[in-house]
Amino acid sequence: MLYSKHMHWSEVHVLEGTEPFALKEFVNAHGWRSLAPFHWDAGDSCLSHVRALPGGGSGAWHVTQAAPTEWRVTLQAAAPLCDSDREVLLEGVRWALRLDESFAGFHALCRDHAPLRRAAVQGQGRLLRSPDLWEDLVKTLCTTCTTWARTQSMVRALCDRWGELELATERRTFPTPVALAAAGPHELRAAGLGYRADTLYRLAERLVSGELDPNTLRSSDISTDAVRRALIALPGIGPYAAGNLLMLLGRYDHLAIDSWLRRVVREGWFSDRTDLTDAEIERAFQPFGSWKALVYWFWDWSR
Repeated sequence: MLYSKHMHWSEVHVLEGTEPFALKEFVNAHGWRSLAPFHWDAGDSCLSHVRALPGGGSGAWHVTQAAPTEWRVTLQAAAPLCDSDREVLLEGVRWALRLDESFAGFHALCRDHAPLRRAAVQGQGRLLRSPDLWEDLVKTLCTTCTTWARTQSMVRALCDRWGELELATERRTFPTPVALAAAGPHELRAAGLGYRADTLYRLAERLVSGELDPNTLRSSDISTDAVRRALIALPGIGPYAAGNLLMLLGRYDHLAIDSWLRRVVREGWFSDRTDLTDAEIERAFQPFGSWKALVYWFWDWSR
């Protein structure tokens, strides 16, 4: 585990989830684990994250599996946490691991389709997300029109330049909207963000001003179509980015269609037809209803 050699303060909690799943398979199902400030220690099967705290300073959490539905969470900080900061960290773990989300409906669908049965047997369906929607919003923007290696590089640069040093782990947090708004578009561009610099700056400014609070989109009281419209109204968010963010929000009835999805579906379902349209792809997934994004993600395309 990535603990500092200069141990500061820590406490241990056990969280329970609604359904059993294996931490290793969950973490490896989504590339988010390789984006800072996440760290996956394969040797210890430990997932960790560091974040800035509303009470000032920063803290870390480290998660290992205690039982099929139990999770051992070690909170770590430079000094004892206040109740509100502790709650922020633990709620972030629950959200990131989707401990309160049920995938029973998805698994029932999977049992009716041979290329999906492994997902049902292994309890798959969860995709790692960040503890905070702001972080996922920025990370999603860093996946547009680029390679995965560049995405990793951009996210790492954001943390290294504008993240807060978490003293207990000696790692840097994801930058706050305040930090990116203060940096400005020129500095963001110099950090390798390219055309995204202006978009990130505008988003950060809107959060700092109070005009925008993306976490309101986590509410289950808002329809998926309304959430999608709100996402697409944000600077830099098009249909692909909105689809990816909907999936991270636990809404799977829209596809995040990008070049990778087009290629996989074209080769797997359409005999590598070069004239395949996005509308045809959408129609092909229509029978899967509210689970279509997870069907794409967990379909065994090697069959």
